[in-house]
Amino acid sequence: MNPEAYTIQLELACQKETLDKAIELLPQKDIIFFIPTKFKGTTCFIVCYGIFNTMDEAKVVLKTLDKEFFQDNTPLIRKAVKFKRYF
Repeated sequence: MNPEAYTIQLELACQKETLDKAIELLPQKDIIFFIPTKFKGTTCFIVCYGIFNTMDEAKVVLKTLDKEFFQDNTPLIRKAVKFKRYF
């Protein structure tokens, strides 16, 4: 993996319905990935979208995402290497 690659961290999903909705809203299903984590003792998933070579590429895609992702969340552009162990 390119150590300078980026991903869009969309949200923390602790319910199946939230994961299902993210999948429904995202246009390209093959670049969605979920990172398992614990939150307040519950198994949840960090929903990420895409691996981009530059931050600018990630910013372009971020602007195209459904507005619903921005209602209760603040999607972040993160270095993908942070999640490398899950690939």
